[in-house]
Amino acid sequence: MNSDELPVSEDDVHGLVDGRLSLRRRAFVEAYVDAHPELQAVVDEDIGIASQLRARLDAGLETPIPARLRVVNIRAQRQRRRLEALRKLAASLVFVIVGAGIGWSGNSLMRAHTAPPVPTESFAAAFAAYRTFVPEKLHPVEVKSDDGNNLVKWLSNRVGRPLLVPDLSVEGFTLMGGRLLPAVQGEPAAMLMYVDGLGHRLTLYARSSSARHSFGLRFKQQGTVAAFFWANRHLDYVVAASVKRPLLQSVAEAVNRQFNSRL
Repeated sequence: MNSDELPVSEDDVHGLVDGRLSLRRRAFVEAYVDAHPELQAVVDEDIGIASQLRARLDAGLETPIPARLRVVNIRAQRQRRRLEALRKLAASLVFVIVGAGIGWSGNSLMRAHTAPPVPTESFAAAFAAYRTFVPEKLHPVEVKSDDGNNLVKWLSNRVGRPLLVPDLSVEGFTLMGGRLLPAVQGEPAAMLMYVDGLGHRLTLYARSSSARHSFGLRFKQQGTVAAFFWANRHLDYVVAASVKRPLLQSVAEAVNRQFNSRL
C-alpha cells in the first residue's frame, strides 16, 4: 500500500487543518473527510479557529501573541456547552466516587477524603492550549528557556502565585520556554513547554484558583493527547503530551513533588 493511502489518523486530520500534508496525502484525507459529515464539521470549525490565529500572528510576527487572542476561550466555551448538556441529561443521577479505587493510595495527591468539583474550565483551556501551541513552528513559546529567571518572575507575577520551572530531566524532558495564556473566568494561566530527545512536546499548565480546592491526580485522554490534572491549594495543574501514560504519570508526580517542596 502506498504511504499516501494509509488509513486516516487523527494526526492526518490535524495536518489537514494546519496545512502540513503533502499534496497527494491532502487529497486522500480531504476525500475521507468529505465522506464523513461529522468529521467535516469539526475540521471546518478548527480551520476557522486556525485562520483567526494566523491572521493575528501575521499582523505582528515579531510580537508575542496578545492575551486577548481568544482561540483558547472559544474552545473552552465549546467544551463548557458540551458539559452543560451532559449535566442536564444526568440531573437525576447520583455518582459515588470511591477514592481507594483510583490507584494512588499512599501518595500525597490522593489524601483528600472527598472529591470536590473538578475545575473543568482549567482542564478544557489546558487541552486547547496544547493543541494550539504544540504544533506551532514560529511561536510555540513566548519567552524561551535561556531567559528562565525572568520567565518565572514574569509568570508568577501575572498568575499571582509563586511558580517554578520543574526539572524534568530525569523523565527525559528539557524546557523550551513558556507563555502567559488568556484568562479563564478572570484568572490568567501560565504554560511551560518541554521537549524530549524524540521531539515529543509536553505542556505544563498552571492556573491560580481562589477556591482553595485540592484533589488527587486524575487522568483523561482525547485522541492521541493524554493528560493528568490535579489541584493543590491555590493552583490547578494539567500536564499534557502524546506519550505513554506511565511516563506522563512520572512527570505529574515530579511536578507535584517539586512544587510541594517550595511551599
